[in-house]
Amino acid sequence: MVCGLLPVVLGYCNPQVNAAIRGQIDKGISFNLATALEAELAERLVEIIPCAEMVRFGKNGTDATSAAIRIARASTGRDHIIVCGYHGWQDWYIGATTRNKGVPQAVFDLTHPVPYNDVGAVRAVLDAYPGEVAALIMEPMNSADPAPGYLAELREVVHAAGAIFIFDEVITGFRYALGGAQEYFDVVPDPAAFGKAMGNGMPISAIVGRADLMKEMEDVFISATFGGETLSLAAAIAVIDKMRTESVIESIWRTGERLAQGARERLSRVGLGDTIALRGKAPWMLLDLHDHANAS
Repeated sequence: MVCGLLPVVLGYCNPQVNAAIRGQIDKGISFNLATALEAELAERLVEIIPCAEMVRFGKNGTDATSAAIRIARASTGRDHIIVCGYHGWQDWYIGATTRNKGVPQAVFDLTHPVPYNDVGAVRAVLDAYPGEVAALIMEPMNSADPAPGYLAELREVVHAAGAIFIFDEVITGFRYALGGAQEYFDVVPDPAAFGKAMGNGMPISAIVGRADLMKEMEDVFISATFGGETLSLAAAIAVIDKMRTESVIESIWRTGERLAQGARERLSRVGLGDTIALRGKAPWMLLDLHDHANAS
């Protein structure tokens, strides 16, 4: 039920997605240059994601979030990054966590984690490093709901400091709404990272954003041997087309709510309602575990 760490949004072996993959296999799997499929998928993303004016593709969420950070640093000429959430395994982020073995101190000194729903913590970092913060990257929502006005205020605070406001929608994208959490909460970031559900299990991600920022990619070097792979592109096109023509997002919300209701009823029945809780929106819920009152 974890669905391949969340990318399998349409279910395993979805017939439309599988057909798109099979149809592309005979046309070629991987090329040295981009194919027309990139343009076709990019056009769809620009149509449905509020912040998207230009698009660049990767293979996993870390590709997309790291590209966003590279763009922010290139466009601002600054080095420090504020992070809020989980953003992948690359040094710039994971070095600021407890999983930082092998990451140079000089790298993670530039990364500053802040708690969710705490605008004051963001202001504090911006005040501590005036004119040095390139961006705030954040999951627009994880398990806690944003406080009223929180996301919009953050965007104003970050922009006032001359920094870039980035949404990590690797999980919320194609779950909360077709255009992601930015559509659901009506707060538009500068760039945003998407992945996971985008390909229903195929390895693909995307960094999307304002054209002036995305044009930094003309000089910011990001490359991969499998950048010209086509099966994932074909799968993502099929996923988006299905989501645009059928009530996929609505179904995800209904299914999540039904599962959560059933789980809560069973937890309550066995006296564990205060010990094991479900937090988050219906399309993406997390277990919240607490010590039992009688635990010893």
